[in-house]
Amino acid sequence: MLLEVRRNHVMKDALVTIQYSQDDLSSKLQINFIGEAGVDLGGLRPLLIFRTLGQRSRSQ
Repeated sequence: MLLEVRRNHVMKDALVTIQYSQDDLSSKLQINFIGEAGVDLGGLRPLLIFRTLGQRSRSQ
């Protein structure tokens, strides 16, 4: 599954993509930050999780 997210809206973009995706949720997760030329070699997944958890804790 490919997630294309904005850094400032990680949780929102990820949830919208997952909600409307036809991909299997158990497939390999790839992440692209919109507007950035990075290649996901595994480092973006932990960053996505960290940012998502950080956003969630701030909203409580």
